[in-house]
Amino acid sequence: MTVLCLDAASTTGWARWDGPGQVVHGRWKLPDHHHYGRRFAFFLTWLDKHIQENGVRLVGYEQPFIGMKTNRAAIKTVVGVEVMIDLACAKNQVPVRPLNNRSVRAHFLGSYKAKRAALKAATIAQCQRLGWKPRDDNEADALACLHFLLCKEKIDHGLPLGPVLAAAE
Repeated sequence: MTVLCLDAASTTGWARWDGPGQVVHGRWKLPDHHHYGRRFAFFLTWLDKHIQENGVRLVGYEQPFIGMKTNRAAIKTVVGVEVMIDLACAKNQVPVRPLNNRSVRAHFLGSYKAKRAALKAATIAQCQRLGWKPRDDNEADALACLHFLLCKEKIDHGLPLGPVLAAAE
């Protein structure tokens, strides 16, 4: 069963598990366009193609956090992308799992309590300890979501746990 996880935003990190020990990851950037509908149509096309071409059977994504300081454009982007994820999954009859950011971080790092920049750096460092080489925090967050979802769904993933995760098991 192929599993895809997304850290959805203007730059979407993605991580795909293709079988025991087989993880592929990358990022996809929404095109700069002042019409949000066109941006979302490009995202939907990309995601739909990714699901179909890779035989994805489960999708997880980090639920967007909308805080008091989030601007209108960012809110519109993350909510729009979330809707496109639901639409692509419905179209392809693939189950989708929204993932709580705090739960993912507690699983992957042992805690979710730190400043945002420190959590991002810690996530990248943990990915590197597991042998992955994320280019940025978008990919690292998608990888953390993937590890969390595989464990949550009790899928025999064949991935290393790392020091924090092994202590929690």
